[in-house]
Amino acid sequence: MLNATAAILPSGFVMMRSERAALSVHSDQTQQVASEIDRLLEKHVELLRAESFVGLTPVQRQEYEKISKRLHELFRELATLRQDR
Repeated sequence: MLNATAAILPSGFVMMRSERAALSVHSDQTQQVASEIDRLLEKHVELLRAESFVGLTPVQRQEYEKISKRLHELFRELATLRQDR
């Protein structure tokens, strides 16, 4: 009989509490990364719209480049997190 800290998965494997906690943390990290991506994509689109209508100021251009770089980093991080599952 399993103790209260274990769970039986549909495939019949046993997952201990520490493994479940690790998956939960992993899921939280994935959610945080996805949330930051959503937020930055909104700002990115806003800047693209401004660029297409009136152009960007040097400060806006710098912000656009910074956001683009961060989005690339986040997409790589998200891919890594999903591979580690």
